Amino acid sequence: MAFLKNRKKNITIGLAGLAVSIALPAGFATPSAFAASSGNLTVQIQVTQNNLIDCYIKIYKKSNPNVNVTTTEVTALAKGGTNLQVLTGSNPPDLGFIPTNSAVYGRMLAQHDLVPLTSVWKADNLAAAYGPSASLEEQAGVPYVVSIDSLYYGMIYYNNKLFAKAHVTPPANHRFTSLAQMDADVKKLSAAGFDGVAAAGDSGYELGWMIDNFLDTSATPAQYLSYLTSWNKGAPMTYKYTSAPFENALAAIDHMGKANDFNPGYLGVTQGAEAEALFTAGLAGMLLDGDWEAANFKGLNYGWAVLPPVPGSSEKNMLSQAAADDYGIPTGAKDQANAEAFLQVVASPAGQMCNFENGILPGIKMPAKDFSALPVAVQQMAAFASKYGAQTGWTSGLPGNLAQTFADPLLDEMLGGQLTVAQVAEKIQSNILANK
Repeated sequence: MAFLKNRKKNITIGLAGLAVSIALPAGFATPSAFAASSGNLTVQIQVTQNNLIDCYIKIYKKSNPNVNVTTTEVTALAKGGTNLQVLTGSNPPDLGFIPTNSAVYGRMLAQHDLVPLTSVWKADNLAAAYGPSASLEEQAGVPYVVSIDSLYYGMIYYNNKLFAKAHVTPPANHRFTSLAQMDADVKKLSAAGFDGVAAAGDSGYELGWMIDNFLDTSATPAQYLSYLTSWNKGAPMTYKYTSAPFENALAAIDHMGKANDFNPGYLGVTQGAEAEALFTAGLAGMLLDGDWEAANFKGLNYGWAVLPPVPGSSEKNMLSQAAADDYGIPTGAKDQANAEAFLQVVASPAGQMCNFENGILPGIKMPAKDFSALPVAVQQMAAFASKYGAQTGWTSGLPGNLAQTFADPLLDEMLGGQLTVAQVAEKIQSNILANK
């Protein structure tokens, strides 16, 4: 992402694709079903994902040998910001990155700069492939993007060796049961000479992840769905951000700050790599991070767990999940037909096998056996989500200018003592209303 949930109430609003072991639904397109054509197709590629896109291109070329495919690079930072000028300019790529939690997505929707992808979704049966989250990927029932991969984020990794030295018992079943438990664990780590939860508090995104985790337990399914959708024009704001569910989520984050659960100086840490280094060096007993980080923990004896519920809640927290990258077709694209054919390849089961080959979670439902190529911890996360569900995070489900990039600096100020919980909630609500 620019940088859903299977509850006991039997309401699911989750991106179920990552964690199912059932057979694929009927109706999925296969590469051989894509009509061969000719033309010149320009595909935007993120500099860190060259191998992934190359894999997609290789499969696409099997059915479209006469299409000349060229790539143009974009950085992870630019794709949610300055890439807007590229995608809406006079010579955009045929396929571009459109992070749905970025301002790029919101502005291109508002300006009608995206080609509807109804035909692609129908060809690959994406409503079934994405599961219940499909409705969150559409605008007024019309899809404008194709999610090519997914991720889990906001979980806590812990160092088993440091836990043993500090006499801390690892969380059972990948769950912290309460904030009190986490506070007590951090105190034991501190007494043994280790930091608690390493976090990049000034990164612009990590603190916001905790809103997603805590809101999951402070809001009912209906309330949570309202928070995910009420930013849309014409949608009612049934549940305000100044009401208890959202403020309780903010208060839980504020509690962790006041309890000194984070590493000293975390509000000045701008890079996730700096927090990760504290963890891998054995200086911090825990780390706030995402599934992608597991690949860097080779040789480390570690475990993972979701954050605890907000105080007073009987809900058990789920993993937060997001569509990591989304492709869209700008209205100025010169080869829209081949761009749609390429998306059909990307979103097919054959195309999504490229994700596993590159250590990346798929964006659609895939058989459990295919996850064996991923780190053991990520396989555990997928199994956990399959059993208990996974929730679309608030910061990943809304455009960044309304959620992630807007809210994270406010949390930084709240934890630094400049803003109260109520003031943060009011600012978020006012900003969303101003943009509706």
